[in-house]
Amino acid sequence: MQSSPGFALRLAPLLALIAVIAVNASANILPINGLRTGEISALYPTGFTPASWVFRIWSLIYIGLLAFSIAALVGPAAIRRRAAEITPWFLLNAAANISWIFAWHYQHIGLSLVLTVLILGPLIVITTKLRRRPHQGWGERVLINLPFSLYLGWATTAALSNLANWFFDLQFWPLGLAMDEWAIVTVVIAASVYIWVTTVTRDLVYGAVFLWVAAGISLRTEGVVDSVQLAAATGGVMVALAIVLAALGRHRA
Repeated sequence: MQSSPGFALRLAPLLALIAVIAVNASANILPINGLRTGEISALYPTGFTPASWVFRIWSLIYIGLLAFSIAALVGPAAIRRRAAEITPWFLLNAAANISWIFAWHYQHIGLSLVLTVLILGPLIVITTKLRRRPHQGWGERVLINLPFSLYLGWATTAALSNLANWFFDLQFWPLGLAMDEWAIVTVVIAASVYIWVTTVTRDLVYGAVFLWVAAGISLRTEGVVDSVQLAAATGGVMVALAIVLAALGRHRA
């Protein structure tokens, strides 16, 4: 019989999440270094930044992570043990998230890109660990798998966006492209990544994040040229098809 995780390990995710939410809220309430997070984003355009309402996905991410953190603390023993397996990686992710806020608000764009990788990396490890676990119950899927699929889906987009922010900071885009041309390339790359991951893992939540982002790009009224909007809409259709096929595959399995 496996022993239950210690209280400190069970409490750690909740404390880390509270710290992340507090710092992110302070970044816009104070704001840190005199600028709100979105105001800094406007200083480093990407050509594919979605409409502001898309960023409300953070509310869902925080709700999901809160459910995970509470389950890690007081959930059934099986869920607490499973949460303990990924807690060190979540703590690393939280530390990188907090560090990113300060790097971003003090406009260290290159450093913020490095920290974005440190946010994304642990999420990849976490979701890989979770997908390898056979015969998951619904409680574990909803309280652990779903929040991290959602978070990874958003972090994938955020990493590509932060890369584009860095290119703008350098005033350099690969292959001699202009910003809007690189935006099209980025949307195509993003769609390809979401299609591949959704097809291989059958993670419908991960794929659905791209649909949300693509809608925000396609429906934005300024700051995004028509060709980028068309690329986003086309990518959204293709990812939607991948989601349907993945769902059918899961049903037949």
